[in-house]
Amino acid sequence: MIQDSTHAPVRFHQFEALRRRLSQEKFAMYERDFASYKSGVTGENKFKDFMNGMLPKEMTMLYDLRLELHGKHVQIDALVLAPSFMQLIELKNFAGELTIYPASQQLQRNFKGEIETFTDPLDQAQTNARKLLEWCSKNKLVHAKNLPIYPQVIFTNEKTPYTIEPLNSQIQQYYIRPPALLKKLTQLSAQKNEAILDAAQINQLAKKLRKSSEAYRPKYEQFSHIDRELIDGVRCPICVNKRMNYKPRKIVWHCESCGLVDKHAHKQAIADYVFLIGDKASNRDMREFLRIESRKTMYRMFKELDIPVKGEKRGAHYCLEKVFDKGWLAK
Repeated sequence: MIQDSTHAPVRFHQFEALRRRLSQEKFAMYERDFASYKSGVTGENKFKDFMNGMLPKEMTMLYDLRLELHGKHVQIDALVLAPSFMQLIELKNFAGELTIYPASQQLQRNFKGEIETFTDPLDQAQTNARKLLEWCSKNKLVHAKNLPIYPQVIFTNEKTPYTIEPLNSQIQQYYIRPPALLKKLTQLSAQKNEAILDAAQINQLAKKLRKSSEAYRPKYEQFSHIDRELIDGVRCPICVNKRMNYKPRKIVWHCESCGLVDKHAHKQAIADYVFLIGDKASNRDMREFLRIESRKTMYRMFKELDIPVKGEKRGAHYCLEKVFDKGWLAK
């Protein structure tokens, strides 16, 4: 069984919102980070596609866990729950040529002649494995804390060669590509053939982990310095950099540039507000951002989207957290 996260990919939506809301010149400062993040997401999706329907039936795989421990978060790309062990997976989608130096806990990448140095992803996987064991103990998951946890690094880009310096067969086993994972799981199952968890306990542990996983929320202070640079209004999805005008009599948004008419174009603008500015807003705040004059029109839009309101009169504000739910924009 494979269980994916139910939360929207917040960082992806943040970058896309920045692309819509900043001038090309201002967005340039985020492009490198965006490209790196998109590469990681691409690798994760490729891995998920590969594993779909491939996992042994007695095992469960969880993706994108974010568990609170001592006020910080343990972020896990993928976790396999088996009757006799857990395998914690760190996914990497590097391009270029990789050289891993376990002794110094470094990974070096040569991409088009440019050399970059990163922390060895195995070090991160091992650290997260220790923290996961501590999390299980803290949450009194008696059976789970007795399960051995094996860290694993998986390189998802099949075109990226990697070497380990110096070559060490004991270390080499911790770095694989997706097709080798199934063989690795079979080997671990054979080595640890005494079951610690039965099917019901695995399912219970999976539910506990998924329920405890906390969605990533924007750190709004990181964008506070560009608040005044953000372009307001409802953007045309075709023209991108053109604002749409609201036609109250027809209850539609209209782009004068391409002629597009859309009743729900404000949903994307509200989402942009949430990903960049804040997860609550007054009627006036959102009117100013969407460029809507009528308070009643804004009230009706919030009501149609089933956005809850807290407080009364001037102290009232709308709680926009449901925008973080996966699929909200598609509804």
